[in-house]
Amino acid sequence: MSAEIKENAEQQQSQSQTLQQFLEHYGIPLLAENLHDDDYTPESLAAFSVDELQDNFELSKETAKNVFIQLEGFRKPKKHQQKGLVNLLQNLLTPTSNKLKPKSFMSAFENVTGIEYTPTDDYPMDPCSAANGATSEFFAHDFGRNFLTYKDFKNHRQWTPLMYACALRREKIVSIFLTKNPDLCVQNDVKQTALMIASCFGHVSIIDKLIQYAKQRSKFSHQKTFADIVGLQMTDESGFTALHFAVYYAQEDAVRYLLNVHANPNIPDLDGMTPTLLACTDEHRKKCLKDLINANGKLQHRNKNGQSGFDLQQNLSKTEETKKSQKYGYF
Repeated sequence: MSAEIKENAEQQQSQSQTLQQFLEHYGIPLLAENLHDDDYTPESLAAFSVDELQDNFELSKETAKNVFIQLEGFRKPKKHQQKGLVNLLQNLLTPTSNKLKPKSFMSAFENVTGIEYTPTDDYPMDPCSAANGATSEFFAHDFGRNFLTYKDFKNHRQWTPLMYACALRREKIVSIFLTKNPDLCVQNDVKQTALMIASCFGHVSIIDKLIQYAKQRSKFSHQKTFADIVGLQMTDESGFTALHFAVYYAQEDAVRYLLNVHANPNIPDLDGMTPTLLACTDEHRKKCLKDLINANGKLQHRNKNGQSGFDLQQNLSKTEETKKSQKYGYF
């Protein structure tokens, strides 16, 4: 900046009381129709970068540069020591007009602390972390911009972002995924699918989204049914189906929903335990038994120990009787 320009700006700082007078002095058009002297002064405007002036007030690059140069006399020199949290918050939370965009956090941070921000300081979330902890708005933006990264991404446990969204019942994020026709039969390191994970937690709203998506997709397939597309009867490494998981965790509503879309209550796991037999092993799981039997669940099937549902129920009754007979403090 020339000495003449700097001297003119310093003179204007002492002569002008308002931002309007400053703009008129340099022949700069009013930056925004809703700009008031109470909102900004030359001193407060001096904290804006060229890009922020251009973005907030919809200026051309040339005009923004001109304003930035003329504000040099109002710009306080940076101090290279951190001013503390109070000053940082005061700078960030200074009220602005509702119709103006706020300054960026990093620009405000630089102005307050004197610490220069560089892109290498930025640690973006990976797709699984975004599905886990990001806002739906951020996820939608990042997913749209980096779809190819999200499409095939898995973490070290082979979990996909969709699996995380299903586990945490992040309905908006699941819906965003389903707009891109994902493969719902993808499995993690223990062969679990998105449907199995949603069933573990009893997230019926998520289960419904997956099922409805599969039904829509099946309309365009001559080879696959919706059950094939969603992996309704698929098993994990222990032989558990989605229905097994719903029964195991006593998720009654999820069990009922899965049975309504014809999940099989008689598929055995590696130990020969069907969802129906599994419901006979625990007092909480037993609440699902009526729905399983009504869906043609077979109590006469036997596991690899030769136990039927009747045997398992008898063992459960004996266990419950033993618990009732034990006195408080019994060892």
